[in-house]
Amino acid sequence: MPVAMQRELLELDQFFLLGSLDVRCLRVPPLDCGYRVAAKALRRDGRKFYGLSALVDDAGTPYAMAESTWIIAGVSRTAAFGARA
Repeated sequence: MPVAMQRELLELDQFFLLGSLDVRCLRVPPLDCGYRVAAKALRRDGRKFYGLSALVDDAGTPYAMAESTWIIAGVSRTAAFGARA
């Protein structure tokens, strides 16, 4: 999914529910490293969105990967949590 579409999703006043999260641990990460999570939205199928994410170190070595399914609920974020501050 293009970055512009991913930004558009973040701007929507929609409430997303986690449908599934499948995580694979690839190796035990050392405690003395910095880490980051990289994520990417893959595609949309109606109200479902699919994505990938990974836990990597500064060199790009992956330690865990996950696939997720998100579902748009029938209520807006504003209605669920109130207006943004």
